[in-house]
Amino acid sequence: MQASREINEIKKNLKQGQFSEAEKRAKNTIKAFPDAFISWEILGLVYLTTKKFRDAEKIFKKALQLAPKAPSVWYNLAQALYSSGNLNSAIVGYKKCIELKPDFLNAFLGLGKIYVEQGSFSKAENIYRKIIDLKKNYAPAHYGLGLVLHELGRLEEAEKSYKKSIFLDPKLYQAHSNRAVILSAEGRFPEAIASYEEALSFSGDNAIMLNNLGNAYEAVGKIDKAIISFQKAIAIEPKYADAHYNLGITLEKLNRDVEAKKYLRLALAAKSDFEDAKHMLAALEGITPPSAPLAYVRNLFDGYANNFENSLLKKLEYDIPEKLSKLILEKTQTRSYGAVLDLGCGTGLLGDLIKNRCEYLEGVDISPMMLNKAREKQVYDSLKCESITNYLANATLHFDNIIATDVFVYLGEVSKIFRHIKKRSEISGHFSFSTEHSDKEKYYLEKTGRYSHSRDYIEQLCLENGFELKHFQMLNLRKEKRGYIKGGLYILSF
Repeated sequence: MQASREINEIKKNLKQGQFSEAEKRAKNTIKAFPDAFISWEILGLVYLTTKKFRDAEKIFKKALQLAPKAPSVWYNLAQALYSSGNLNSAIVGYKKCIELKPDFLNAFLGLGKIYVEQGSFSKAENIYRKIIDLKKNYAPAHYGLGLVLHELGRLEEAEKSYKKSIFLDPKLYQAHSNRAVILSAEGRFPEAIASYEEALSFSGDNAIMLNNLGNAYEAVGKIDKAIISFQKAIAIEPKYADAHYNLGITLEKLNRDVEAKKYLRLALAAKSDFEDAKHMLAALEGITPPSAPLAYVRNLFDGYANNFENSLLKKLEYDIPEKLSKLILEKTQTRSYGAVLDLGCGTGLLGDLIKNRCEYLEGVDISPMMLNKAREKQVYDSLKCESITNYLANATLHFDNIIATDVFVYLGEVSKIFRHIKKRSEISGHFSFSTEHSDKEKYYLEKTGRYSHSRDYIEQLCLENGFELKHFQMLNLRKEKRGYIKGGLYILSF
């Protein structure tokens, strides 16, 4: 019996799923050729294939005693160590393999994968670039590099890497799908839809991709297709909370509230701490909690950050920062805003408008992704990632103007905001803000998940906290479906 011939037969057994036969023959091969490292290596591969990782590790170490410079054994040992969760030892194994065989691409890929899992993205980027240096047109390396750049937030570079991997391997559905995620984040929804559809054509039905495709369809107004995509995702994963939630929100936009509430409840049944679903279900059931959950607001705006300004300014005709900033100068009869606190600053729409007339400009927002966009504008002297209520409760305020545009719509009960501003301000100034207007008492959670506020409620807070209402006016805030949302602009002095 020749060892190499028998090993080829064992590999055939493994390929055909004949694991018991493979293990039996591998053990017989060891008996026949106990000093041949490949006899031990093939048994290790049997154990690795059948997920007996600890057994595989022991056998590969035995093979290394016979052939300490066999790169394939070091690689397979690293694979076993990785699969059993021993990542640091796996790194040693992959590195030893590369030392012995510098062009062992799979060892580089294994190393890169671990660095990604450990969050060592700079190390992972170096690894994938080394692979590309070794083999320029190697699709897995370009895909891996895309993943790393995606994690690092370098989206333009990441998309290019995904596109390169797709060019080299059009059936690499993960690259199609991940590229679509970037395209959606950038508001390029038609391209995202095409990428998701390509991914699904190669992967078969995939719940996550179908859910994401549904969101892209919804974004371009193809509601019927969005609903079908969400339903397909749920059929594959009946307890997929996000798909239930997205289907519920989409149905609400069609005023199919009974169905919408059903799917929001199913989302909560699948994920009991799903704050977004809790909030929107309350909105549809006519319940008005004091404020939206912080996690809901953070998630909403983190996901909205890349497409925020394009959507708000161009599609929804939103110009409240411009209107309110002009109104402040007019009603306060000043040429400068002085020191300004921009509450819920978002991507910096207001800051961009007023910076040249500010002595100091500070922004506060709960969304890290929105703050990243604001930071890119380089107009703020300071940016704080915090809920505005917590910020105001602890800050010492030296601001001539405190401004909050489109912020109260996620707060509801805002008495603490008034109280903190009055208590912690060490100089007199103005507090200016916008609201969605309501004729109901105090504040109300609308079906949209946003809060509206009455003028009577704002005047009551002014009276209780020592503010003077200097100006109020009604106007259109932005487009909503076929009409406009009515809102109020307020300027108070304190």
